[in-house]
Amino acid sequence: MKYKSNTLSTVIRLVIIITIVMCMLICGAFYLINNRQKQALYNNYNLSINDTIAVYEIQKNVNEYIIVAIIILVISSMLYILINYISYKNEKKELQEILKNVEKIYKNDYSFIVEETSKGIFQSELYKLFIKLQEYAKEIETDRNKLNSYLSDISHQIRTPLFSVTVLVDNLIENNHLSKKEKKEYLNKISLQLDKISWLVDNLLKMAQLDTKAIIMSKDIIYVKEIVKEVLKNLEVMIDLKASKIKIKGNDEVSFIGDFKWSLEALTNIFKNSLEHSENGSNIYINYEENPLYTEIKIKDTGCGMDKEDLKHIFDRFYKGKNSNKDSFGIGLSLAKEIIDLQDGEINVKSKLNIGTEFSIRFIKKS
Repeated sequence: MKYKSNTLSTVIRLVIIITIVMCMLICGAFYLINNRQKQALYNNYNLSINDTIAVYEIQKNVNEYIIVAIIILVISSMLYILINYISYKNEKKELQEILKNVEKIYKNDYSFIVEETSKGIFQSELYKLFIKLQEYAKEIETDRNKLNSYLSDISHQIRTPLFSVTVLVDNLIENNHLSKKEKKEYLNKISLQLDKISWLVDNLLKMAQLDTKAIIMSKDIIYVKEIVKEVLKNLEVMIDLKASKIKIKGNDEVSFIGDFKWSLEALTNIFKNSLEHSENGSNIYINYEENPLYTEIKIKDTGCGMDKEDLKHIFDRFYKGKNSNKDSFGIGLSLAKEIIDLQDGEINVKSKLNIGTEFSIRFIKKS
């Protein structure tokens, strides 16, 4: 809107200037014509200087044109002065606004609203700078909020295992008559809680790295057979404890492009979730295949499943569903989804209560 208004103002000024110049030229031309005609009249009709009435009647039309030209000249000049005055007032107002905004920037206040303008190169570049500063300020504010959220989440998540460690240590100190077996049990519980804290801090740091884009994902050829083998190795102890039966189906040549370390982290978290929600001795299925469009990995369990409400929030950070393990922190699946998303992949889940859950991970093939 401002751009159109300024363009219109410039056109009007130009038209008025042209009109003034034309009127001045017309007045000058009529003045010369008038003098020549007067001399010609005196010579042709043998008029004397006192015969002004006769001369006036003959020159009447010429004089009318001159008067009209003078009137147009005066009106045009007044309009030009008026438009310049209005323009000066507007520019002065805009300059004052710019100075106020500069003062706000000096005070680290970027809350003002910047409007587009066509008022010259200086103002245009200055407003571009304002916009960039506003964007940087928003990014800083977002990062600050994320940091506060992280600190709050870390504090909340670590408090429970730390409290357990504190209680166990206090019991060890106060009970001097504990047997070696009882002391060993206390120490094992303390070790378990410390492992939880270590795992939690490690995963929170990974999430922070992903959120702040502090890592660059590799783009290597990853064979699904190899990464599944590593996933099972990571969870070997848990698989043995639950006596789970792992059923794997897929071609040895199936592969996708991605970062092996981070993909392993994502798939391990997903498979761990399936183990946690399955009964001892139950089957867990891993199927993988590829087509010209994508590589797909499916992890299916026959566990307790989830209702629709839990299913909607399954990838939300720190969300714990109704059937979650009491020791769950609610970050494994959220972390897995972030890793897969960063590799241009997608993850979907289907689940039914008391039937089981199936995760489907797809890595899109690049042409």
